[in-house]
Amino acid sequence: MLQTYLKLAVRNLAKNKLQNGINILGLSIGITGALLTFLVVRHQLNFDSQHSNADQIYKVVQETIWDGDVEHWSTTCYPLAAALRSDFPGVRTTQTAGPFDRIISYENKLGEVVRFEESHILFVDANFLDFFDFQHHFEDGIWLAGNPEKAFDNPSSIVLTEKRAKRYFGKIDDNILGKTMLLNNKDELIVTGIIKNPPENTSLLFDLLVPYEFFRINNPYPSGNWSGNYMGSAFALLPADKSPDIFTNEINDWKKKYLTPEDQKRIKYQLQPLADVHLNPIYDATPKSYTMSKTTLGGLAIMAAFLLLIGCINFINLATARVSSRAKEVGVSKVLGGSRRQLQVQYLSETGLLTLLALFFSFLMVELIIKQLNGSLSLVDINLKMTSSAWLFGFLITGIVILLAGWYPAFILSNLAPIQSLKEKFNSSAFSGLRLRKGLIVLQFGIVYLLIVGTVAVSKQMHLFMQKDMGFDKEAVVTINIPKRDSSTIETFRNRLLQHPGIEKMSYATGIPMTSDYFSYGTDFRFPHEPAEAIRFAEMKVVDLEYMDMYDLKLIAGTWLTEANKQNRFNEFIANETFIKTLGLTPEEAIGQEIVINEGMAPIKGVIEDFHNNPFQQEVSPCLLFYYGTGFFGEAGIKLNTADHANLAGTLAFIEKTWQSTFPKAIFKYQFIDESIGNYYLIESFIYSTFKVFSFLSVLIGCIGLFGLMAFITETRTKEIGVRKVLGASVANIIGLLTKDFVVLVFMAILFSAPIAFYFLRGWLNEFSYRIDLSVGLFLMAGFLAILIPAITVGFQSLKAALANPVDSLRNE
Repeated sequence: MLQTYLKLAVRNLAKNKLQNGINILGLSIGITGALLTFLVVRHQLNFDSQHSNADQIYKVVQETIWDGDVEHWSTTCYPLAAALRSDFPGVRTTQTAGPFDRIISYENKLGEVVRFEESHILFVDANFLDFFDFQHHFEDGIWLAGNPEKAFDNPSSIVLTEKRAKRYFGKIDDNILGKTMLLNNKDELIVTGIIKNPPENTSLLFDLLVPYEFFRINNPYPSGNWSGNYMGSAFALLPADKSPDIFTNEINDWKKKYLTPEDQKRIKYQLQPLADVHLNPIYDATPKSYTMSKTTLGGLAIMAAFLLLIGCINFINLATARVSSRAKEVGVSKVLGGSRRQLQVQYLSETGLLTLLALFFSFLMVELIIKQLNGSLSLVDINLKMTSSAWLFGFLITGIVILLAGWYPAFILSNLAPIQSLKEKFNSSAFSGLRLRKGLIVLQFGIVYLLIVGTVAVSKQMHLFMQKDMGFDKEAVVTINIPKRDSSTIETFRNRLLQHPGIEKMSYATGIPMTSDYFSYGTDFRFPHEPAEAIRFAEMKVVDLEYMDMYDLKLIAGTWLTEANKQNRFNEFIANETFIKTLGLTPEEAIGQEIVINEGMAPIKGVIEDFHNNPFQQEVSPCLLFYYGTGFFGEAGIKLNTADHANLAGTLAFIEKTWQSTFPKAIFKYQFIDESIGNYYLIESFIYSTFKVFSFLSVLIGCIGLFGLMAFITETRTKEIGVRKVLGASVANIIGLLTKDFVVLVFMAILFSAPIAFYFLRGWLNEFSYRIDLSVGLFLMAGFLAILIPAITVGFQSLKAALANPVDSLRNE
C-alpha cells in the first residue's frame, strides 16, 4: 500500500512541475532558515554549559550606586576572590584577571626572536581548570601535556592552548614543556602545560594561561585595591545546600570587613548564575566577550518561524487553489471505493515527499552557508556544524511542515462529494478555500511587512550610530599603540611623524574621546566641603596639550591646558558640560572651583562642550580631562592629511616604519576611529544583518508564492480574459481586474501589521539613549516597498495574460 501511495505521489508531483517547484523552493528556504537559526540559538544558549557543576557556579558581579543611579559591573575588585576563599571555606572560589593584550616572544630553532601580540592572555588561579573543568565538552579531559596538579605552582609558568602551541612550535609534544618564553619582552615564563582549545561558546576567552600570582606580584596596586574595579572576575561554586540569595546577603554583610564606609555604601555584590552571564546584558559582558540577550535570540527564532510559515502558506494557497483541477480524480477514486482516510494518506504522502525533497536541499544549503558563516561573524570565533540534534530538528520541523502544509489541503480534497466533483462544470467555490487563501495572503504579507519595516528602522538606527555628530573630529584619524611611554621617546616619535606631509596632527592620551569600557579610567568626585558619601562618578581621560586641537573639541569657558600643567602634573582639570551640570553650576561659575577625586584635589581650569564619550546606547557621562604624566598614554591619535589621500598607503607605511624603529621589540597595531567606533555596535549590526536576510527571504518566498498562484489564476481565467478583450477591454483593464484583489489584501496586511511593528520597535529603540523617531514616513516607506514588490510580481503575470491573443484562448469554444 505504501508503495502505491508513493507511486501516486511521484506521478502527481511530476504533473505540476511549476507548482511543486515553487513549493520545494519556498519550503527549502524556510527550512534552511529554521535550521540555521536552530544552530545559532543552540550555540548561544549553550554558552558556559560545558562544566560539570555549571548549575552551581555563580559569577560575583557588582552594583555601584552613584548619586542615586545604579551602575552594573561584570567585574569586581581583584582582592575579592581570595578574601572569599579565606573567610568562606565551604564555598569554592576562583578568579581571573583579563584577558589582556600582551606580547609573547621566544627564540626559534634558527636563534631568531619571534614575537606575537596575543589578545587573550588570562591570569588565573591554580584551581581554574579544576573549577571550570569543561568536562561536558572534553570527555577525556582538557590536558594534552603537563601535570595538572603542578602546572600553576610556579608563578612564572605558562600553559598554552593547542592552537598556540602549534603556532609557536608547529607541533604538540612533551618536548615543549620547559621551553622559555618572554612576556612583554622582559618577564620569563616557562611552559608547564598544553591544553585543548576551549570551546567557542564560552565567556572565559583565553589562548594562554598564566598564574594569577604572577599578576599579583607585578601589579601590587590594583591587585590590593578594594575600591578599584579593573578587569577582574570572581566566581563562586556554592554547595548544593547553600542558597545563592542567602550567600548574597552574607557577603554584603561581610564586605564591611574590607571596604571603607564610603565604599560599603556604594558597592553591593550580587551573584549571577553562570548560565546567565552570556544572556543577560544588564551586567555587560565578561572582558573581551559579548552578550546576546534572550530577547534577541527569541526574535531570531520568531523570524525563522515566520519564514517557515510563509513557505507553508504558499503550499496551502496553491493546493487549495487547485482543488477544482483534482476534483474529478477525487470523484473517480471514491466511486471506485477509495475511502476518505486513504485519500488523506495519499495527499499527505505527496506533501511528505515534496517536503523531504525540500529538506534534502535545505541540508545542502545549510552545509554551504555555515562554512561562510563560521568565518564571517566578527563577534567571536564560531564553529557551527550539523550535529545529530540538528538533523533531528530538521526531521522534526519536516514533520510539522507536513502536518501544517498538507493536512488542510488533504482534508479539503478528501471531503469532496463524488457527485459534485464529477460534474462537468464543477464549482469549486465551496471547497477551494477562497476565504482561507485571502486570510493566508494577509497573514503572509503582514509578516513580510513586519520584517521590512524592522529592516528599515534598524537601518536608520545604525545610520544614526555611524553618522550622528559625535562632538569630535573622527575623520581620517588613525590610532596606534604606544608600548614605551617615557617623555623623551614619545616626543621624539611625535616630531619624526609630524615631518611627513601626509600627517597633520598628533596627540597622546589614554584613548580617543569615545573610549571602550575596558580601556578607560574612572574616578569618583565631590566638592571639598561635601561629605565623602556625596561622591559621584566620572570618566577621566589623561591627555596631552594637543588633544583639544587634535579632535576639534570646543572650549566654552576658561582655558585649555598649557605647559604649566606639564611642569606640575595633576594641577588643573578640564571638565565637560555634563560634569558641570552634575555640580549644579554654569560653565562660567565652574572655573576655579576645587574638585576632589581619588587622585587628589585640583581646580577646574576649563569647560568643553559635550562630546560623546560613550556609545549611542548610553548618554554622555561626566568626564574630566587632565595631564597626569606620560605613563598613562596608552595610544596616539594621528590625523591624516585628507588632501593627500592618494598617498594614504605610503603614509601608513611611514608611520609603521617610524614606529618599528622607535619600539623595535613591540608589535605595531593601528585602527581607524571609524572602525573602532563600529565595534561598539556589533550586536546591532548582527540584528541589522539578520533583519536584512530574513526580510529578503520572506519577500522572495512570498513573491514566489504569488507568482505561482497568479499563474494558476490566469490559467483558469484564460477564456474570461479572451472574452473581455474581444468585447473591448484594454490591457490596463485586464491588469486591474487581475491585480486589484491582491493589492487590497497586501494593503490590509499592512494595516494589520503596522501597530504590531510600532509596538515592538518602540520597545527595542527605548534601549538606546539616542534613537530615531518612529515617524509615519518610516512606516509609509516600508508599506510602499511591501506593496511594490508583490505588485510587480502579480503585474508581470497579469501583463502576460493581458497581452495574450484572445483567438488562442477562445479557439476551443
